[in-house]
Amino acid sequence: MSGEGDAARAKRRRVGGGGDGDITRESLEAVASASDGVLTAELLQDTPPRSGAATVKATVSKVLVAVLSVTDRGLEQVAVRGIHEPFNADTRVQSHHEVFRRVTTVAADAYIHAHTTSSSPAAAIATFLTWLASYRTLFSEPCATTGRLLSVYSNGQLLVPFFREYRTGVPGRTLHKAYHEPLALQPV
Repeated sequence: MSGEGDAARAKRRRVGGGGDGDITRESLEAVASASDGVLTAELLQDTPPRSGAATVKATVSKVLVAVLSVTDRGLEQVAVRGIHEPFNADTRVQSHHEVFRRVTTVAADAYIHAHTTSSSPAAAIATFLTWLASYRTLFSEPCATTGRLLSVYSNGQLLVPFFREYRTGVPGRTLHKAYHEPLALQPV
């Protein structure tokens, strides 16, 4: 087989059973291009030895890297780490930083929301990646409730507003206000 044929096959690599809801390199590139350079997403060829799962690496500006384990049913697992942490394709490896461990927990909930409001696994992944791109302001956007960038938690930790809303606003524009976790659960 020629190298050109292998490259073309790799570019068209799909996660799923061959239907329109499959996640392809092209669908990831479309989501990334819609983010105005905030997000890059790539379907990695070297996936961990899991049955039927592929790994997607999503980078948000110079802030974070998310590793997604994706099957034909959608997102199986996600891990969010800081941009300067060593890359590891294993979604079971947690970040060294508390803020990214909390974002990982919020990300799992955000995907469940995207999955229940989307028509296909590919659409859910696109919605999730659009939401993830809102973290470009993780260290600069103040809390929508308090107006503060840092909040002291009960354990004495200072944390930035790591919770982002899941809802969308006007078609084509997504609203993801930032909140400190305890405040996000209160009515605004």
